[in-house]
Amino acid sequence: MPRASSSGCSCATCACTGSRSAMSRAALLALCALALAGCQTCDASATFVAAEQGELRFVHEVGELGDPAIPPPNSYGLKRISEGYALLTPHLQSSDPFARLHAFEALRRLIQRSKPLFRDSHRELLDPVLRGEDPELRWRAAWLLGRLELSRPALHALTKDEDPRVAERAVWALGRAKDGEAVEVLLAALEREETREPAIKALQRTTGKRRIETVEGWRSWAKEQPQELEKPPR
Repeated sequence: MPRASSSGCSCATCACTGSRSAMSRAALLALCALALAGCQTCDASATFVAAEQGELRFVHEVGELGDPAIPPPNSYGLKRISEGYALLTPHLQSSDPFARLHAFEALRRLIQRSKPLFRDSHRELLDPVLRGEDPELRWRAAWLLGRLELSRPALHALTKDEDPRVAERAVWALGRAKDGEAVEVLLAALEREETREPAIKALQRTTGKRRIETVEGWRSWAKEQPQELEKPPR
C-alpha cells in the first residue's frame, strides 16, 4: 500500500496529490473534503488505516471531517463520519494521555459537525469518557455535551466528581441541556461550593424559575414540590 500523504490521500492518480506548502487554505480544505468525504479513487483508506494504527497526524486528519469550512456532508460523508467515530473511540483508552487528548479533539470536531447523527445513533459514545479516569477528558466530554445541549445519565454522576472543575462543568452542561430528570442532582449540587452558582443557573434554565436566585430560595421551592419532583419538558 502506498504511504499516505499529509493531505490525507495516497493514490498517485488522485487530484489530492500535491505540495501542502503550495496550497492555499481554501484549496487544502477542498482537498480534505474530497479525500475524506468521498474521493472515489482513493477513498481515503490509507488515512483511515494509519489513524486506526494510532498515528497522531492521521488521527488529526480524520478529525478534519469536522472542519466547519468544509461543505456539509452528504450521505456518503455521514457514513465516513460514522466510521470516524468507530475508528477514534478506541484511542480514547490509550495509555498515552497525549494520544487520548488528540483522539478526543478529533472526535469532538466530528461530533460537533454531525450533531443529528450523534444525537440519534451514537449518544452513548461519550459514556466511557464520562466514567473514565482522565479528569481532563471528563471535563471536555461534559463541555461538549453542554455545547450540544444534550444530556446523559453518566453526566448526572459527574456533578459529584472529585475534581471540582469536572463537577462544575457537568452542572453547567445539565443546565444547557434543560434536563428535567436532573433537577434533584442540581438541587444537591447547591450544597457544594464549587457547583453552587452553576447549579442555581442550571435550575433557573431547567425549571424556568428565573426569579429564584439564592440557595435558600431553591430549598424552599424544593420543599413545595411533590415528593417526586415534576420533570419539566426537555
